[in-house]
Amino acid sequence: MSSFVKPDGEPTVTATLAAEDEVYEVSPRYGSVHLKGLSMEAQGVLSKFDRNGDGEVDESELEGVVDVLVKEQFKGRMFLCGIQMIVLALVVLLASIFGLAWAVVSINKSTALRNRVLVRKNSDDPVQIANSDFTMAPSGAITARGNSRAVLGTSTLYVNRQLNANMTTSDLTGLVRVKVSGTNGANVGFRVTGFSLRSSNPPQLHISTPAGILVLLGDRLTSYNAAQDLVDTDELAGQSVTGIFAG
Repeated sequence: MSSFVKPDGEPTVTATLAAEDEVYEVSPRYGSVHLKGLSMEAQGVLSKFDRNGDGEVDESELEGVVDVLVKEQFKGRMFLCGIQMIVLALVVLLASIFGLAWAVVSINKSTALRNRVLVRKNSDDPVQIANSDFTMAPSGAITARGNSRAVLGTSTLYVNRQLNANMTTSDLTGLVRVKVSGTNGANVGFRVTGFSLRSSNPPQLHISTPAGILVLLGDRLTSYNAAQDLVDTDELAGQSVTGIFAG
């Protein structure tokens, strides 16, 4: 075994000679990484930084490793930012396509729905459609195709709704009749000539009929002199009132 002291003051390098196999083993220098003791994968990575090919990566060569590591981290952050920008651009693009499609459909739309009636977009004229089952007679009447005597007629649609004093004036528009059911099963109907809403607590609804006035307190009948000559008025106390509306 021989020991040597380098003139530049570096640690002693010890060389051991085995006479049998004539192999020299040299311990790594201080502050360096000996590649031989690392895994094959680590050796493959660090060998690129062993500039002098001595099988060790010293301090100056480790600086290159750190520089590469910092650059790779920076590239990773830039790649992540790029992905985020691409996703944002894709979302904006999809939103733009949707908005453009909606605008095109809206511009080209020629009809609109007003008060539950399909009309032309720039007017209040109802949309007219053709029907193969009916035709217009010279007199202006709509008749069945092939049978001029079968004239198409119209009738008023009536809707029944329970009345209450919390309804608004617009809700009561179209009220033409009211019907009250007695406790013994008798039904009394009245033609409506007018109505008024009274602000009170609870609110009141006064319904005018040719026979008199009906008064609802909430949704119950409290005054019913209009029915005094028709049925036993005790049968109507506290009963609900059904309104018949013309559609």
